[in-house]
Amino acid sequence: MRDEAVHGMVILNNKFHFHPETAGSAVAIFDKFLSLVKVPSKYLRCVTTTCVYLAAKTLEEDHIIPSTKDMVRTSGCGCSLSEITRMELTILKKLNWSLPTTSSIDSLHIIHAVLLQHHPQLLSGVKYMTPSHHMSTIVRKLMTCLSEHRLLAFRPMTVVVAMLSLELEQFVPGWFNLISIIQKMTNTETQNLVHCREIIATYLSSRQQLITPYQKIVKPTQKSKKRKVELIEEDDNIYDGIKRLYNDEYMSETSQIRGSCSSELHQDMEPELFAPVPTVFAN
Repeated sequence: MRDEAVHGMVILNNKFHFHPETAGSAVAIFDKFLSLVKVPSKYLRCVTTTCVYLAAKTLEEDHIIPSTKDMVRTSGCGCSLSEITRMELTILKKLNWSLPTTSSIDSLHIIHAVLLQHHPQLLSGVKYMTPSHHMSTIVRKLMTCLSEHRLLAFRPMTVVVAMLSLELEQFVPGWFNLISIIQKMTNTETQNLVHCREIIATYLSSRQQLITPYQKIVKPTQKSKKRKVELIEEDDNIYDGIKRLYNDEYMSETSQIRGSCSSELHQDMEPELFAPVPTVFAN
């Protein structure tokens, strides 16, 4: 029930062209509410629609946020305007007026920005791959994984590191060293990381989304001792980079990539999200 409901929330998020972060926040609100209240199935559509609406009001620009009437009509939830309004108040009260606004998608933006800041050559060996395109590829997979209830057992950062490891493994020869650095930086336990990787790989394989068709650029390279030293220094600098991430310069760069990523993501996801998906029942 939970996983099917979340899939519907992602579809609704895409209908309104909200940012991926809004979908992540909406699912976080929904999961938090479910942990406090047992929701009868007949009210589930009203709850999911309201969670998306609350997340949009929190994260989207004012001119993007639809009216309650448009939200009800587009979602097809079958609720009245007053029912949505009452559900908003119910959710806010249950969560003590404190909505979770961050998710694994937000964590991905942070780690991806730091990774490319200190390894700008990371995507240089892949054809037609820009930072925003790479981000949209991973975000699309993360949004798919929002519907996998087993990932609720892990921290959002653990899910991100596991997802990145599966992605980098496909085109980066030294992916393990990079992930080891990120793992230490984010205090991610190895056992949790391995388990999370297995769940993500199995789930994405069942949805035929595990493998990304990267096109590698084949060219002769020579590694000098000087270059090896530079790489080591770049790895060390990652630790310093995370501390400076919230500076204006870094946040500006992340914001630019995020905007471009969101635009590409909506273009890529439109045909996928409306494809039929098997119902998955949470334990």
